[in-house]
Amino acid sequence: MLDDKKYVITKNILESTHFLVLKDTSENAKYAHLTPGKLYPFSVDLDDQEYVIINDVGAITMEYMFHNGEYVRYKHT
Repeated sequence: MLDDKKYVITKNILESTHFLVLKDTSENAKYAHLTPGKLYPFSVDLDDQEYVIINDVGAITMEYMFHNGEYVRYKHT
C-alpha cells in the first residue's frame, strides 16, 4: 500500500504532500470517486488558497476532509 521508503505519515496537512485514501464505508464515500490505497497529490486552489486533490473522475475536490485516509509526505532523497 504505502512505500515507507518514499513516504511518511504526517499528522498535519501543512506537512504533507499527498492524501492516502483508506477504506471508507460511509455513505459519502460512495460518491467521492477516490480509490482506497491510492495516493492523491495535494494542490493549492489559487482562488481560495485551499488544499485540493483531483479525484478519479478528474474533479477538483476537498473530499480528503471527509474521507477516511492519512496525510503523507514524500521523502526527498
